[in-house]
Amino acid sequence: MKYYLTKFILKKSVTGTYNQTSPSPKNSDRSWFPDPYNYTQIQFDEFPNFIPKAYFELEEKGKYSDIVRIHNTHAKGFLISPRVKALWEEFNIFSCAYYPAKLASESGEIRDYFLFHMAAKEVPGIDFEKSTFNNEEEFLGIDDNDVWHYGQKKINKLSERVGQNIILNKLYFTQDFPKYDLFYVPYFMYLDRFFISERLVKVMKKEKMLGLAFMEQSIIDEF
Repeated sequence: MKYYLTKFILKKSVTGTYNQTSPSPKNSDRSWFPDPYNYTQIQFDEFPNFIPKAYFELEEKGKYSDIVRIHNTHAKGFLISPRVKALWEEFNIFSCAYYPAKLASESGEIRDYFLFHMAAKEVPGIDFEKSTFNNEEEFLGIDDNDVWHYGQKKINKLSERVGQNIILNKLYFTQDFPKYDLFYVPYFMYLDRFFISERLVKVMKKEKMLGLAFMEQSIIDEF
């Protein structure tokens, strides 16, 4: 299996503007952000114990796309269109939830979306004996190819990263790894960064689902 890394597409032809969605609804007041049922209260490593209010507005020049960048939340995810949700439910997606959402435009059009949120503290099937992590506090220098080198750190679980400046170097898996088509590594990957399988990328491209770009990566070798 081959994996890519995801990132948002920041093209005006797709998103209309850099931000795409507004940080908050136009008519919101000071009570909007701290509302205990608002999507702003979602935490990055857990699922909320409530159904979040998930109403969003496009920027003045923002465009609808299948995957939409959002703001003011620690949610590990974004807005996805119903057809993205329908596709992803056919694949092996890591621990996640889909919350009903609305996305309004300047013209008054309102479309149905889902707020996609992935949350976990560990990933099953990581081989910590073989996997390596770079220790950013141990800088070893730059080689002739301008590659920065660091000392390595061994850990036994992902949560050991808390309070330490270590980053992913190489990930290896045991036979128990569920071969997810979309997953992330808690405590190491934030915002729009996910690992996505080549087979899921191919279908998304075939169906012209816009909003994410897919980058080559060297953290996970093809297996």
